[in-house]
Amino acid sequence: MWFSVVNGGPRKRIAGLEAAPALPDRAWHTVRVARDTSSGRIQVFMDGQKQALFSVEDRTFACGRVGIGSFDETGDFADIRIVAHGLGCTPASGEQPGPAE
Repeated sequence: MWFSVVNGGPRKRIAGLEAAPALPDRAWHTVRVARDTSSGRIQVFMDGQKQALFSVEDRTFACGRVGIGSFDETGDFADIRIVAHGLGCTPASGEQPGPAE
């Protein structure tokens, strides 16, 4: 499992290179990604663990912009939920927030 950022060019991997394979089997797993927009910290938790599988800091985008998918490998996704906690965020200069739905 890797995390990448795409910002008008080729994707740039930001996490997962140094970590052991996160999904070593073909079973279903629960994965939680927590992102703190003020610090830029992104943490990944698996199957209810309290310790992050890996953590990285990236401030490319101030808010919004979530993409979920599979690129060079196969993967199935079910029951995806995106939840925002906190007071919101302020887009960086020139960054356009996505539409409110």
